Amino acid sequence: RLIFCGRPSVSGQVALGQVYSILSSHWGYSMQDVRSFDFAALLRLPEQSTSASAALLDVYGADVAELFVLSTRPSLQRQGHARALVLDAVAPSLARAGVRRLAVSVDDDDEEARQLWSRYGFTPLAATELRRLSWQLPTFSKEATQGTIYYSLDLTKPLPKPQG
Repeated sequence: RLIFCGRPSVSGQVALGQVYSILSSHWGYSMQDVRSFDFAALLRLPEQSTSASAALLDVYGADVAELFVLSTRPSLQRQGHARALVLDAVAPSLARAGVRRLAVSVDDDDEEARQLWSRYGFTPLAATELRRLSWQLPTFSKEATQGTIYYSLDLTKPLPKPQG
């Protein structure tokens, strides 16, 4: 489920509280931090009446959305919940809204994260494409992306099946 952070409905406010509970314990996010993003995403487990994974993202028009943080409750990690949130909820929702690409930044020395996003079907964003994005969006400028590699998922194509 995607939740608009700007003016959430009553049920959206409840969902944002669940997003906050996941992200504050692992990353130290405040509710103000959560609300500063365009959207939050939440994966709930109906059989356990709990939320498993949460993410925060910004959408930059139809060109690209950027996933800033993704986290799963420690007791529920390594069960495919983060993958389900990204590939079964966030990516299809963005694609239906007409967004062409989902991007995520990874520290250039974080091999584990690079492998994870590759398994999810993300590919390194070409330098020419990153430069094109930087002309319109400062968040993708050379200075802002120093020490990171952007991976992206093409939302105009069928979504990949998970690998590994």
